[in-house]
Amino acid sequence: MPRIIEDPTQAVCPSFESAGWDFLRQSMINAHQGVVPLTPEEATQTLKDAWARENGAKVAAWDAQVEQDHANQVELDRLAQEETDAQLALRQKEAEDQLREVERKKPKLNDFDPDRIISDWIEPRPAPYAINRLNSLEYVELDYFTTKGCIEAGADTAESANLDTLAFTQLDGTISVRPLAAVRSSRNIRNDEDLSWEEMLQGKNVMLRFMAKSTTWPQAHAQSLAAFFIALEWHPRTAQVNGKRALLLYQSRARRKWFTALKRNEGFNIKHIREGLLRTAADEVDRAVQREEFEQVRTHAPRVSYAPADLAPVLSRPLLYYFSPTPGRLPPSALLHRRPIPCHYAVIPATPLPITLCFSRHALILPSAKTPCRAIAHLACSPCRAVPRTLASSANRCA
Repeated sequence: MPRIIEDPTQAVCPSFESAGWDFLRQSMINAHQGVVPLTPEEATQTLKDAWARENGAKVAAWDAQVEQDHANQVELDRLAQEETDAQLALRQKEAEDQLREVERKKPKLNDFDPDRIISDWIEPRPAPYAINRLNSLEYVELDYFTTKGCIEAGADTAESANLDTLAFTQLDGTISVRPLAAVRSSRNIRNDEDLSWEEMLQGKNVMLRFMAKSTTWPQAHAQSLAAFFIALEWHPRTAQVNGKRALLLYQSRARRKWFTALKRNEGFNIKHIREGLLRTAADEVDRAVQREEFEQVRTHAPRVSYAPADLAPVLSRPLLYYFSPTPGRLPPSALLHRRPIPCHYAVIPATPLPITLCFSRHALILPSAKTPCRAIAHLACSPCRAVPRTLASSANRCA
């Protein structure tokens, strides 16, 4: 139905009795077919009644349209109010969320017990990097848990800034964000084999204590590692020369290998000491000690120069010499044994240049770079009587 534009309630009935409507009244009189003729007044009334009926229909349609418009407007107002309410609720929720976020970021302090006082001893705390590695079931050096490592961690002036600085790290194939202090290793940390025996014992005790506090370490793994350190501490090699250094080297390599094997699903029981591997570590330590002693002798032993002719009587006698044709390198047995090693005569080619002798308590070393060889004459069994008086006096003074 087309929309009604004009309000029919405001319409006014035309003056059908006026002369302007004579043509219509006359047409109605002429068309009347009744016995009684239709008068002009009756025709005028008939026209008024017809207009009133038509206008009444228009008024009814108008009222229905007005009612429908009112219903539509009410619905529109309701929808608009709902939209306004929704927007207001959304703004209120955003404001509440912002307020909660501001409250969450505010520094907070937990409640304290007014009757509790500080303990008599403050436990040294390792660096966050070591704690993070330990909680992640990763290998971490024992030096982080020694007194020296804990003191350095506590004295790190950049630690507070590093806790606020975030860094990306990969864990189990996923990228995570962690404080920089938890992923930054210390540059001053020593390897396990470079620690002293006492530092190793101290570091492992602190590490095992933090492992017990962690919720990530399986009990079987923690117990096996604790048994491993107990086996090292009570091993018979602790009473041997360089035995503790060998055990330190074995501990460093075995523990690192254990973590690597666990990642490859090839884990073994670390508490059982592998004596063959320990012997290999002991031999390596002995060779290192020998090199250190030789370097110390070569660096700090006094040197006396003699002409080759003065050495001829010494080197021509059947003394107990050790001869090495490789300059600067001596077999381990030359310094390992504290007794003479039988061998043939040591022969030095004739040369007009001086030869420098180094006397020590155990050996007579000829390290002159001007000779094509090195020779050691062991003095542990008093071979000084076979040495010329000048050389023997020098050797006695150095001994």
